[in-house]
Amino acid sequence: MLKFFAQSGYLLAFLATIIWSGNFIVARGLNETYSAITIAFFRWGIAAIVITPLAYRAIKRDLHLLRKQWKLVLMLAIIGVSIFNTLIYQAAHSTPALNLSLIAITAPLYVVILNRIVFKEFLTKRQISGLIILFFGLLLLLSNGDLSALLSLSFNIGDLLMAMAASLFGVYSVLAGKKLMGNLSL
Repeated sequence: MLKFFAQSGYLLAFLATIIWSGNFIVARGLNETYSAITIAFFRWGIAAIVITPLAYRAIKRDLHLLRKQWKLVLMLAIIGVSIFNTLIYQAAHSTPALNLSLIAITAPLYVVILNRIVFKEFLTKRQISGLIILFFGLLLLLSNGDLSALLSLSFNIGDLLMAMAASLFGVYSVLAGKKLMGNLSL
């Protein structure tokens, strides 16, 4: 049974990656027609309509916990849903979907940096290895395999907005993760 859940976890992580990638393509495709706020509103409105019936029993069961932690829930909703997604959709007005996704993969870097600065956590060898792979993989992607091309890279406002979104996702991840582990109270 444990093997099934482990395999399901990989499948769900893959599915989440596909959905998240699709979000960048949709953001880029709709940026000419709708404002960033409109896209974010409808994305989360549709998600709420789909997920609420599935989550209703758990929400009802844990409503006392949600009420107890309403400040954290509100902060996470503002940072990780409202501002994060609106920045992505705003960035899509001036940068391609590929740039959105390439910059988004830097979010784990922000998580590690924030955990180190705020919670004084030390990096494990595994985390260091992952960050090195992330960093060099990103450099290879950005340079199309020609590292000398990195000297001529230029960034636009959309790239900077996406970097802000990735950093906010890092904040969201750190806060949510610390709360789940019981190391944070608001």
